[in-house]
Amino acid sequence: DFLTDPGYLGPRHGALVHYDPNRSLDNLQPAARPDEFQRRVAAVAAVDSEFLARYPVPVAEARRSVFERAVRLMSAEAALAFDLTREPDSVRDAYGQHAFQRGCLLARRLVEAGVPFIEVYSSNWDTHEKKAADEAAALMPVVDRGMATLVGDLSDRGLLDNTLVVWMGEFGRTPRMNRNGGRDHYAKAWSTVLAGGGIRGGQTIGRTDGSGSAVVERPIS
Repeated sequence: DFLTDPGYLGPRHGALVHYDPNRSLDNLQPAARPDEFQRRVAAVAAVDSEFLARYPVPVAEARRSVFERAVRLMSAEAALAFDLTREPDSVRDAYGQHAFQRGCLLARRLVEAGVPFIEVYSSNWDTHEKKAADEAAALMPVVDRGMATLVGDLSDRGLLDNTLVVWMGEFGRTPRMNRNGGRDHYAKAWSTVLAGGGIRGGQTIGRTDGSGSAVVERPIS
């Protein structure tokens, strides 16, 4: 998956993917008593050490690194960030009930926990046909509310100045509808929104022509 695959960096740099922010993280609680769990962890470590002594290959070391990070997360206080029930009802209501909106709330909690890079992903924007385009239009208030509440919440908590929020997609959509009543992929012009991170807000940088077909002022590659 292009959203989570670390590519040439190796699995130790892979993302921790959490598909449903309304639930706590899967497998966070050990399936055994603490003493038994520690014995199992020690047994795995012993097997890994012996294997790596015989076969000191990067992929084996990366697998061990990922396993050790998972074990640390299971006992880390920061893992409580995944439990949205710890938030007051008023805060959860402000963000909204949609999975993307709850993802924005989870993102704020992860920022507070010290996570350096977080992605909240919203799907269903592939608007090649009219039905898909109509469904995508209904997502606009969902994204607006989640995004606006996240930025406001970070600001209220003094976290926005050292957190850069980037709101973007991979490309734009064609300025004109296709024969199916939808819009196709379009790489010549689209917008990205930046907030926080010490940048000066309230700016519009660059401009397209009247139809959104081409960048006519300050193009950014």
